[in-house]
Amino acid sequence: MDIRFCDICNESVPLPDLVNGLAVERAGRTVCACCEQAMGGGGLAAAGGGAALALAAAAEPLHRAPLDHAARRGPAPADAASSAPAGRAAVGGATAVAFAALAVGAGGAWLALERVDALRRDQGRAVAELAADLEAARRARASGAAELSARVEAVQASVRAVQAGFDAAVSRGTAELAAQLTAVGGRADDLEQRLASSAGRSEELIRDARAERDAALRRAAELQADVRSLGDRLAALEENVRTLAVRPVAAAGPAGGAAAGPAGGAAAGPAGGAAPLAPAPRLWERHLPDLSSKDEALRVDAVIALGESRDPAVVPHLVPMLKDTNLWVRMSAAKELGGLGEVGAVPALIEALADPLSPIRHEALAALKALTGETLAFDPDATDAERTKRLRDWRDWWTRNRERLSPG
Repeated sequence: MDIRFCDICNESVPLPDLVNGLAVERAGRTVCACCEQAMGGGGLAAAGGGAALALAAAAEPLHRAPLDHAARRGPAPADAASSAPAGRAAVGGATAVAFAALAVGAGGAWLALERVDALRRDQGRAVAELAADLEAARRARASGAAELSARVEAVQASVRAVQAGFDAAVSRGTAELAAQLTAVGGRADDLEQRLASSAGRSEELIRDARAERDAALRRAAELQADVRSLGDRLAALEENVRTLAVRPVAAAGPAGGAAAGPAGGAAAGPAGGAAPLAPAPRLWERHLPDLSSKDEALRVDAVIALGESRDPAVVPHLVPMLKDTNLWVRMSAAKELGGLGEVGAVPALIEALADPLSPIRHEALAALKALTGETLAFDPDATDAERTKRLRDWRDWWTRNRERLSPG
């Protein structure tokens, strides 16, 4: 059940009073029928402050009046005459208080109405100012819209002019490009025909060029072989010349010495015998100075020349080249030592397995296998620790088999 209370006297307001219009609701506040009657229906519920309290005090006897009627019906008739003047006096006092409250409420209501009128006047001025501002804004918007419309129209005209120029340029460019494509197509057809006609000729020229190249390579190989042969023959002749230059002449005899006879015999010595001849130098010895050359290419050629001689006497000269500063010199030395078949190079090749470069280790391992026939595990590309372990195995193997493999 919805129960309302008066915001002035805090008494309950029956729902029928609200339905019949005896009690009212204004600005979210409920006013009972008594307070509404005391305020004369002027809508003073919003007066607030002291006026509301005075109205509540004035309305309180009116709320209690029905209860007083029930109480007055209780006493005897003898007491009614004596109590009537007192009741009228009480009612008269309450009426005076109510009128005083009404006067105070009316004054408060007048002040409230003055404030409301002042607020309405201020609101009217504010509304007028807002209306003026709105009108000015509308005029400014209309003026700006007109200016913006003019600018948009100018921009559109410029765009139309640019578009027209662009379309004309595209049309001219398209026509020129079509003409150029036609010309290029004609030239392409001509070139295609020329290429087709020259394809056979090109293949023929390529075959001829390859044949000439192969022939030139064969001639170069033959010439290189001839040059090497002539070089060897020239070296032999130079050695013979040096031998003849240093050959000792026959010593003179006791009577001044006898020279060679008409037949070209050798001169006789003091004892009548022939003087001994110096041994002819070996051909590979002429490459020994190149082993210490500053030119790395000469050192490589010298190592290869000594290995190709297949003379075991070159081993002492090749072993030191395993420590050369050049990679190719060390690789060539290891390879040539493996091809000579001399076991005396095994210790140096075992130490070459510790070379910091992998290609040297590969060549040294291949030479060791060629010289010894051993297949001890060694990976030239393994880690340092693994290679050190396998190198120790090779050293131990050589220590155990040195006497067996060494000559003599």
